[in-house]
Amino acid sequence: MKQYRNYTVEDILLDDDFLAWVHGEQNAHARAWENAMEEHQQLKSFSEEAKVLLGTIQPSAIQSAAGAQSRVWDNVIAMAGKQPAKVVGMNKWWKYAAAAVVIVTAGAGYWWSINRDVTVTTRYAEMKKVELPDHSIVTLNANSTLRYSNKWNTGKPREVWLDGEAFFEVNHVNGFEVTKESSRFIVHTDQLNVQVLGTSFNVDNRHQITTVALNNGKVQLDLKDNERSKIVLAPGDVVTFSASKKILLNQKVVPDKISAWKNNRLEFDKTPMREVITMLEDNYGFKVKVEDDEVYNKTISGAVSTENDTILLASISAAINMQLERKGKEIVIRNEQP
Repeated sequence: MKQYRNYTVEDILLDDDFLAWVHGEQNAHARAWENAMEEHQQLKSFSEEAKVLLGTIQPSAIQSAAGAQSRVWDNVIAMAGKQPAKVVGMNKWWKYAAAAVVIVTAGAGYWWSINRDVTVTTRYAEMKKVELPDHSIVTLNANSTLRYSNKWNTGKPREVWLDGEAFFEVNHVNGFEVTKESSRFIVHTDQLNVQVLGTSFNVDNRHQITTVALNNGKVQLDLKDNERSKIVLAPGDVVTFSASKKILLNQKVVPDKISAWKNNRLEFDKTPMREVITMLEDNYGFKVKVEDDEVYNKTISGAVSTENDTILLASISAAINMQLERKGKEIVIRNEQP
């Protein structure tokens, strides 16, 4: 019985079951490898990557790659119990050549695996906590995407890209000495870049509008708009910017209210219903239909739990004294109570 847990890369590449599977054969060997992958995740991860790689390479390219790495090719043949002088059938030649290509590219694949981008996404009504390579913590709100490199280079800024909403608790490196590139922490959005000079802040980047709320420390906004200069925020500052609409709004609020969502609640302070409806669509995937324009004249104040969307909708309904009728992911708001 094969001891897959002890398999080395060479063991995998020269396993008849693996070679049959990666070559796309429909036989007992290929089925055996499929079963092995179901039981051993490390085999599945390697196999899928190898299959994608080999799927982009034609036999002529494989022959060229194998020829360019004769030492590796000779090792593959020797490990397979073959001698270079012997004639190898086309099917066998293809299999071992494929194995050679995987070995040749193993170094590049390893480099990619430790330097690749990491993308974290959340579904509707889902939050995730993400620990970055520098041990900074990001709480990612619903329906959002965060991208970053899984290995940050010393001497270069720490960078992340955000689409959606997230709360950042940035770890201090070199005391945030701005003269050191590695001290800089930058959040990129399509509207602006947030350069961190402090600790914790909230970024909401949706619908081509970015809102930044600073809880502690200091952040600098580099607006992607030639008409405006950099903006430095102090705790309690909230800046909303839209390059397309030429909107720049700077106000003072209690920042904890902006980021209350990470504690499974929303805090409203005379919040217009248009914003509440947008939140329901962005964070929960609801499609909201308004049957009475009077809804848009309503505002909401107070705290609401988000742990249960049924309770959330009932709380909003009571706050605006209107009926919210829900059918699956569709909500109809009308100016009448049942």
